[in-house]
Amino acid sequence: QEHTIHYYLARVHLESDKTGLNKKVEYHLQKSIDKKPSFIEALMTLGAYYASVGKEEKGLKLYEDYQKKYGPSVKVAEVLAQTYLEVEDYDAAYEQLEILEAQGEDQLNTKLKMALILVEKKMFDQSSAKLKEILKEVPDSDRARFYLAAIYEQTKQVDQAVAEYGRIPVESSYFNDSVIHATYLLKADKRIEDAVSLVEKSIQKKGNEASFSPLYASLLNEQKKAPQAIKIMEDAKSKFPQNTQVLFYLGTLYDAVGNREQ
Repeated sequence: QEHTIHYYLARVHLESDKTGLNKKVEYHLQKSIDKKPSFIEALMTLGAYYASVGKEEKGLKLYEDYQKKYGPSVKVAEVLAQTYLEVEDYDAAYEQLEILEAQGEDQLNTKLKMALILVEKKMFDQSSAKLKEILKEVPDSDRARFYLAAIYEQTKQVDQAVAEYGRIPVESSYFNDSVIHATYLLKADKRIEDAVSLVEKSIQKKGNEASFSPLYASLLNEQKKAPQAIKIMEDAKSKFPQNTQVLFYLGTLYDAVGNREQ
């Protein structure tokens, strides 16, 4: 059929970088679309071509027009959602993500993006509901759980935040941050002993991480246990001799006990 002939001619020109014929790519792809306006392959190729030659606005309009006239298309929604997110047009992005949520394959990633848009819009109840929906389907999604805990933290729901942070497994890349967030929440809530217990258990699970040492020492210092705090930081310095946070906090502890020279 004629629309496929133009499409494959465009592909030939695209792949023949040394021929200097790329100016014909747009011509043939547009001809293909003219012959069959719903032909998604030609549309996506033309959109990608526009992006590669710095004509992003033309590509965006191409996708938007297609989505209005022939959509909703999952392929187009993927491109539009990413484009709108990059320019922080969250309402428009959310509309495309709804299409992906209904028809797309990567449900987890789509729902997470939707939840984060709701956070940006300060719609915390809706965002937490979306994250709980994810966790119901994928209970071991530590990323979703971390974001849910962060929403609880943002909305001053301390017990719920600490509980969700506490469910992040030790092997997760979010574990250290979860411990730090939960500890500071407990500390701010004047629950120092609970905070100390949390950090000690975390060290038992994962070892004395560079980020845990200043946290642990600060709690000990809060309990008027400066010598123990200094010992923790000196051990940390031996293990992490170039860590800025470790060196700085050890310096502040020396200063606090009058050991200015050290």
